[in-house]
Amino acid sequence: MASLYRRLNRVRSLGPETAEAILDATLPHASPDERDAIVAELLDSTTKDNISGLEVVLRHWGCLSADAKRASLVVGVDHMEPLVTRAVAHGVPTARRAAGRLLSSIVAESSSFSAGELAVIAHACAELARDADPAVSGDAISALADLGARTESRDPSLLDVIDRALIEAADTWHEHRSGRMLEAIALRAHASGPLLREWLDRIDHPAHMALRSSARMLRPDELAPRLVRWLSIPALAPVATQRLTTRPTEKERLFALSDSHLLLNPRRRAAVSRMGNCDALLAGVPVGPGASPSRVGAVRWSQQARMNPTRRRALISAVLTTGDPHAQWAAAQAMVSREASREESVTLLDYALVADRHAAALAARTLSMTRSSLKWRACAASLRPLARSQHESVRRTIDESARWRDPMRGVSEPWGGAVAARLLLASDQSGFINELRSLLAHGSGEQRMNAMQLARRLRLVQEIESELIAVTCGSDNRLRSMAVHLLARSSSPASRAAVESALRAPDGRVRATAVEVVARWRDRDAQLTEFVADQVARVRANAIVHFLSEGRTQRSATIAMHEMLSDARSGHRLSALWVAEVGGQTDLADRAREMAMHDDDPAVRKRAMRCARALTAMTRRAWSGSPADQPAGVSL
Repeated sequence: MASLYRRLNRVRSLGPETAEAILDATLPHASPDERDAIVAELLDSTTKDNISGLEVVLRHWGCLSADAKRASLVVGVDHMEPLVTRAVAHGVPTARRAAGRLLSSIVAESSSFSAGELAVIAHACAELARDADPAVSGDAISALADLGARTESRDPSLLDVIDRALIEAADTWHEHRSGRMLEAIALRAHASGPLLREWLDRIDHPAHMALRSSARMLRPDELAPRLVRWLSIPALAPVATQRLTTRPTEKERLFALSDSHLLLNPRRRAAVSRMGNCDALLAGVPVGPGASPSRVGAVRWSQQARMNPTRRRALISAVLTTGDPHAQWAAAQAMVSREASREESVTLLDYALVADRHAAALAARTLSMTRSSLKWRACAASLRPLARSQHESVRRTIDESARWRDPMRGVSEPWGGAVAARLLLASDQSGFINELRSLLAHGSGEQRMNAMQLARRLRLVQEIESELIAVTCGSDNRLRSMAVHLLARSSSPASRAAVESALRAPDGRVRATAVEVVARWRDRDAQLTEFVADQVARVRANAIVHFLSEGRTQRSATIAMHEMLSDARSGHRLSALWVAEVGGQTDLADRAREMAMHDDDPAVRKRAMRCARALTAMTRRAWSGSPADQPAGVSL
């Protein structure tokens, strides 16, 4: 080694240019130790202003040792910008060859780059890709292709850098004709940024045909997960369409079926509708415990693609027998989404009558979910037996579906039948009102209650006033109370007489409703005075609330409320707290807090705490000057 260093010193004494030429000529023929020493000498002589030594090293890249290559890359990264400038801007052939080799090696060895480094590398690769020297263009294209395939950053600026470089290289494809470049574009097409996406959307670009050829040559593991995503890309959609309709492998088929959720994209959905026969893609139902997404996908594809109705029914029926709840749900929905045929209704009915509760509820829900009158009539015969199903969920589903269409169906919910009732009222008002009257006169208790609720929602109280008056004389106190409540909307003498008669009803609920109605009329204080001491808490509370709102009787009503708060009956104390909160009696906030801590009844304590909080909030709003909820006990 001593002789080697002496020789290097002698060469170094000849001057930089001469020494560099001698080392350039000696490097390929030297021994491994000598090559490492020569590389170290050349790299030491490399500066920002003189990078010729680095060019010599890169020129002999193939014969360098691993340690020499690593040292060259470290120096190359530090001097990449002047080298690229010398290669691209000045067009020095030796620098272009060195830059191509450096870029290819850096991209192959490094895992990440900063935004500035990435911009320099990408621009240089795009420029060198069209070099006349095949070695230079090959290295640049290889580097850019690797860069495009590996960059998955979500940073828009980094995506734009890579996409712009790929587009520059693709636009000059006729000069270098590199399939590797087009493969890189195909690999990142589904995750491209706006620049590359716009390039892919252009119609009849000269490089698109070559792009499709390169896409067809991708490895199966690269092609399969991208086929469905390519359906939304005009430049690559023909490749995906051809592959999915003619000869998909089993892996491609499973990937396409499991990616069926991507068909929600309008572009992909339109591409599928234009596809030809999808029998190859939908040949059989995938089996296995992990194939649930593929089974669901088979149903979705059958709904979007062109397919013979008989084959579609056969496929969906096969999915229904798999035992997969997700696939069964998708299949059951598909059975009635296209045509309400007798065969489909029968198939679904079979599943709605099985012992498994989930499968039965699934089929029943699907049978009843249609909003079309035509489809409903086709399925009605299948739904009737389900009203006697052994599963409560099935019976409830059928009842809800019938309620949506039957305005008079007996249900407890206040929204029951409202949609169908409005439709019937618009088409046959007199017939609908006559049906309401008939139900109020002859229906069961539940039917009469629902008829009154519908009349209230549809504002038909005046039309059934005589029937409501008759209900107030009946024996069902729940119906009597509802009828009195509805008659408050009528001002006729007969309605008022019926309400006044309800004031003497033995049932407390009926009396309370009547007091509430009469309190809305003017000059009725004399009729309501006696109810301030009623034995029923709700009646008593309604009367006190009325007198609290009257200025001339407010003091006596306040006294009555204090007495009610001290009543031994917990129900009366609960009602008194309600009166204090509704009447805005903020001076009772301390009393309510005391009851919340010391009352014997837990329900009273809970209600008292709520009342105290509400009254305190009213006081704060009043003193802050808020016009909302001004309490009765505070004056500013």
